[in-house]
Amino acid sequence: MSAGGNTTKHFEVPARDEDIARIAHVRNSRSEFISRTVSMPDDLVTILKQARADNELSGLLVVKLLQELPSVGKVSARRLLAVLGLDEFAQVGKLTDDDIESLAAECSK
Repeated sequence: MSAGGNTTKHFEVPARDEDIARIAHVRNSRSEFISRTVSMPDDLVTILKQARADNELSGLLVVKLLQELPSVGKVSARRLLAVLGLDEFAQVGKLTDDDIESLAAECSK
């Protein structure tokens, strides 16, 4: 107990159910997108170009997607981004057409 007496403060926390549901939806969308990409790695260019325009997928880190590809993996994904001159925290939505073409070419090797 503090010297000032009862100092317990009650804070009102606004309902966050909608925010939590939205975050869960985005996470599920990204998870499904990664699964779809892993199952169709030959269509990486098309998939990334479509994802770039999707609000839920555009914020996905490229490294998170690449590390799930069987031909790439976690360490190689970071190396690949460095070789291509992309930041480790590059997002799908910020990729240029040239970036996407380069990524697809490197992943198909």
